[in-house]
Formats: sequence, structure tokens, C-alpha cells
Amino acid sequence: HSRNSLERGGIAAILPAASVRVEEQRAEFFAEISWHAAPVLTLELGARQEISRIIQSGDTVAARDLSFFKPRLLLSWRPLVEIGRRSYGLYLWHWPIFVFGHVYHSGSYVRFLLGMAVTVVVSEASYRYVETPIRKQALHGWMRDQRAAMGGDRIRRVRITAAVVGGLAAAVLGLAIFYASVAPLDPAVGGIAASFVTPAPRASLTTGVVIAPAASTASTLPNAVATTTTLAGLPRRVTVVGDSQAHSLAINLPLGIASTFTITDGSVEGCGVYDAGNVISSRTTFKRSFGNCVGWAAKWGRAARSAKAEVALVVVGAWDVFDVKLTAGTLVFGTPQGDAYYLTQLHTGIEALKAAGAHVALLEVACMRPKDVKGAGVPALPERGDDVRTGHVNELLRKAAAADPSHVTFVVGPTEWCHDTTISTNLGYRWDGVHVYKPGANLIYQTIAPSLLQIPVTKH
Repeated sequence: HSRNSLERGGIAAILPAASVRVEEQRAEFFAEISWHAAPVLTLELGARQEISRIIQSGDTVAARDLSFFKPRLLLSWRPLVEIGRRSYGLYLWHWPIFVFGHVYHSGSYVRFLLGMAVTVVVSEASYRYVETPIRKQALHGWMRDQRAAMGGDRIRRVRITAAVVGGLAAAVLGLAIFYASVAPLDPAVGGIAASFVTPAPRASLTTGVVIAPAASTASTLPNAVATTTTLAGLPRRVTVVGDSQAHSLAINLPLGIASTFTITDGSVEGCGVYDAGNVISSRTTFKRSFGNCVGWAAKWGRAARSAKAEVALVVVGAWDVFDVKLTAGTLVFGTPQGDAYYLTQLHTGIEALKAAGAHVALLEVACMRPKDVKGAGVPALPERGDDVRTGHVNELLRKAAAADPSHVTFVVGPTEWCHDTTISTNLGYRWDGVHVYKPGANLIYQTIAPSLLQIPVTKH
């Protein structure tokens, strides 16, 4: 037994509509016409009128009339219909073919067209000899006939079935191994391939680090731990840490760089040097919290230690040019309070890298030219395009380097980001005006290579 009622203080409350009946009276009128304009082209026209009357009776009485007119126009072109029938197969097969053929991000139209041609052939074979027979229950008929077969015919059918099943199992296993071995697609990878040229040795240093006059010098202080300072042996081990700009720089390596640098990626995407607070931008619709950046400094240190990095290249700036709203108040960019907080946070990261045994190289923040592009996770934020703000962050980075010159170096980047619009606004260099593709990464590596190679390494 069940009961639906409302009680207040144990007394039944009177509802305004406790007993109600709702009915619908409905009628539809429709007309359709088809015109075969050509053997492969069909035009269908139609119209439908729906009339409905909803009636409520009982404790309350009400009625409402509804009417809907639904026109219909359908153009059917057989080539598109056939493509639609094969669309799922095209989708399934194109991915392994494009990955295996290195079509993604190749920038080659020839490779793209070749990949599409192979995809069409393979998917058509799959459609004709796998999908269609299964759809028409040919597999069911084959198994039925096999069960009914006798003698040699049965043996032949069993062998064919075993061969097909074995082949399909091998194909599925091969695809599974292939899929497992393919690295996840990273949308930050891209651009036309660029070639890195190892810079010629230089006699002097431009970053303010003093090099010992000999190739190596040993400490002779009484009771001191013996240390040795040496110039770069190639390839120099460099771990790139920082935000998503660091990630883009670390994965878009130019051809030929491996003989000069061994680059590893220690970036923490979406995180600069803040681990709390929210971004404040003049683009008020944008929201970003640094709550998921807790532990960024420790991650930097672990990455450098794991790679046995000689140099840790710090690439920040994308998240360093904003006001930040903390629980205790707002850090206004460029104020003494904001600068002090920033330098304290940066110092945390520097100490983590020093503890990992790496010399810290602070890369100059580039002038950014943000653009709203399809696929970007972050819109074009005006603060990033403010050269005064990026310049101020660079002043703070220089200050941090000057405070610890034995372990920290400020590295000057390409001037083109600020002074050459043919490069700074070219989306082939930075796909969104902020994050580099291969040509932009090569520009940076070519520019900073002499400085990175001249940083002395202290071995204990």
C-alpha cells in the first residue's frame, strides 16, 4: 500500500490540485515528394503539421492548444552516401596509418595525400570483406554450413576458419602492441623541421659567469672538499623547467641538436612559480587557479636530478605577468609587495634545482604576441602582450641571478621576439604567439647555445 499526501503537524494539508487528469488530443498531417534529378542525385521535399490540444480536468480545469510546422528538405548525393557508409572505417584506420607514416605535424602535403590514399584503400577493403559480410550474416551462414558439412569439406572449412581467426587474432595483437608503443599525441609539437648548428667555441662569456683560466682547476684550501670546475663537454645535459612555454621548447627540438645538448623536459604545464591564488586578467571571462601547482619546485628538482642535469634552463613568463588574487589579498603586478612575493617563490625553485646539482639558467622572458587560435587552451590574454610587464619580469630574473652569481645565470634570448614582427607575429614560429613550434625553438637554442656552453660545471 502506498500513499501520496502532504501533512503538516500530522494534519493532512489540502492541495489545490490533488486530483487531476491530463489528456492530449493530437493530429498530424504530412506530405512528401521525391525528385530523382540524376541517377546519383535525389531531392526530397516534405512538410509536416502537428496539432495538439492538452486538456486538464479534475480539481482544476485548463486547456492549451499547440501547433508545430516542420518543413523538410533532403538532398541525397550517392558519392556522399557511400562515404558516409564507410566513414567509421575511415576514422578507425586513418589514425594508425597517419601515426605510422608520421603524417601528423609533418607539414608535408605529399605525405598527407599519401596517407589519405592508403587509408581509403585499407578502409574500402575492410568495408567489402569484413563489415559487409558480417552485416549480411555471411559469417552466420558459413558457420552453419560448416556444422552441416561432412568429411573433407568439413576439414577444409575448419582449416579456413582457423586460418581466418588466427590471422585476425594476430592483426588485433599487432595493432594492440602498436597502439601501446605510440606516444600520446601532443598538440604542442609542430612546425616545419629546423636544423641546429653547433656554435663555434668562444673565448669570453657574456652572461657574467667567470670561467677559470685553465680547463680545470682544483681547490687547494685546507680541509676543503676537492671540487673541479670544467667547461662544457658535449653533449651538455640540460633540463628545461617552467610552464607550458618550457614544455614547447623541450619537445620541439631542432634536427642536429643532440650532438650539442641532451634536452629533457621537466616542465609543469600551467604553472609558473605560483602555487596558490587566481589569475586576474582584463579579459574577465578567463579564470585560472594555481591550486593545482602545489609542489612545482619539487618537481623541477626531481626532473633535474633524474636527468643528472648540468644546467637547468628555467623558462617562465606566461603566468608571471598578472595580478594574483590570494586568500589574504591581491598581489598587484609591479608593486614592491608583488615583486617580493615573486622573488621568494622563484628562490624556492632555484634552491630545488641547486640541490639537484644543476646550475640554474634563467631564460629571458620573450615579448609575447598572443593570438586567439583554434585549439588553444588559453585565450589571448592582453597582459601577455604587454612588453612593459615582460620587461619587469626580466628585471626580477636579473635580480635573482645577481644575488647568486655562482649558481644562477641570466641568459639573454632572441631579440627578434621584440623587434622583428616578421618573426614575432609569425604563427609558424609560435603557434599562438606564445608557445614555440620547431622554428621558434631552434631560434632560441641557436641564440642561447653559446651562453649555455660557457657555464662552468662544478663536479664534487
